[in-house]
Amino acid sequence: MNQHELLHLLENDARLTPMDLADILNEDVDDIKQEIKQLEQDQIICGYHTVINYNKAMRDEKVLGLYRSQLYPTRNRGYDKQRLVSQLSRSRYNVFIKW
Repeated sequence: MNQHELLHLLENDARLTPMDLADILNEDVDDIKQEIKQLEQDQIICGYHTVINYNKAMRDEKVLGLYRSQLYPTRNRGYDKQRLVSQLSRSRYNVFIKW
């Protein structure tokens, strides 16, 4: 059995059933189940993860983000906070500024 191909398939779609994997790899279903069990015991497969698109799932929720701006301190005045506020106000997101 090609262990690397099995791992590659599971990495790309962890929802594949042992039957699906057996069909793709032309192997016996019981062999696939045994191999997956062994890979889990050897901690080669360390878990199955879900990737969530939070942009779709939390459209109306608040999301913390980081805004990077090129502000430079000016002599005797420090940073031009007004310029930063002006830049952020053009954003399509609600912005909370804490100094």
